[in-house]
Amino acid sequence: MNGNREVSIRIDWGLEIIDHDEISGQFRFKLSPNPERYEWRGEGADLFLYDKLDQIAFPESVIKSMKQQLEGVEFRFQPQTAGNIDAYIDDRLPDIRAEFAGTFPDVTGHDRSLEELEGLVGTNHEFAIVSIDLVGSTALSSTLPPQEYARLIRVYVHELSRLVTYFHGHVLKYTGDGVLAFFAAPSLIIKTDHALDYAACAIRLVQRGLNPIAAERDFPPIQIRAGLDSGSAAVAVVGHDATKQHPDLIGKTVNLACKIQSIAPVNGVAIGDFARRHLHTRWRNRCSALPLPLNWPYRTADGSAYPVMRFD
Repeated sequence: MNGNREVSIRIDWGLEIIDHDEISGQFRFKLSPNPERYEWRGEGADLFLYDKLDQIAFPESVIKSMKQQLEGVEFRFQPQTAGNIDAYIDDRLPDIRAEFAGTFPDVTGHDRSLEELEGLVGTNHEFAIVSIDLVGSTALSSTLPPQEYARLIRVYVHELSRLVTYFHGHVLKYTGDGVLAFFAAPSLIIKTDHALDYAACAIRLVQRGLNPIAAERDFPPIQIRAGLDSGSAAVAVVGHDATKQHPDLIGKTVNLACKIQSIAPVNGVAIGDFARRHLHTRWRNRCSALPLPLNWPYRTADGSAYPVMRFD
């Protein structure tokens, strides 16, 4: 299924700030390959930079050419804005407690994801996709009265939807007890980093924020799993205007994220190999191979099983 996907090569640079203009907010900095990931090998005309993660050799001339192309280029930094996730959760606890008691913000019916996608209709675009789903939802819905279960789902979906905005993502759709989120390029590598950060923080939010307050009201704990992959998807309008019609993402990247989520560890994140190769070194170093089901149907160009990693 994924044999025709081309993986762009990511090079992680270390930054050394030279000066900073406080008025304009601009920095000048020096770039050098991240020593955690790369090392120089060979000598003289045979000198090359070796990528220890992907086992790729870059001739010195290629690295010099890349540096020259980057000189004078303006970079825009787009960090996540949630800050420290534990501090974020602590700040949310009063509102989460109020939500479990039945108090929610006024409903506006606004859909910001539509605004994001409407300008992309009719194109193929690159996205990072995160699929999050509730584990054991059938048993959970059988345990709680319908109104209580609905309130639990509403709190859980509300908080995960709020959180995604701090990672420059949007909710594509809700799947009853799940959230499907997208992070749109222009920079797929940055958005893949954000997508993984969001998925990991969502699990932390449920475990440290929602579950302790749910326990106060004798709700059973929530367990979730998250799947992530990245790549291209077609943006198309689906449905009919007589009932429901909206822009949607169509293609294997979305399908894979959902399938990867289904084999993720409980309260864990699973990552497709395509997304993994776009991650920053600090994230990749926390990934390890995830055993695949015997009937795993997704294949690479050489016919081998499409790898999936777990994030630890």
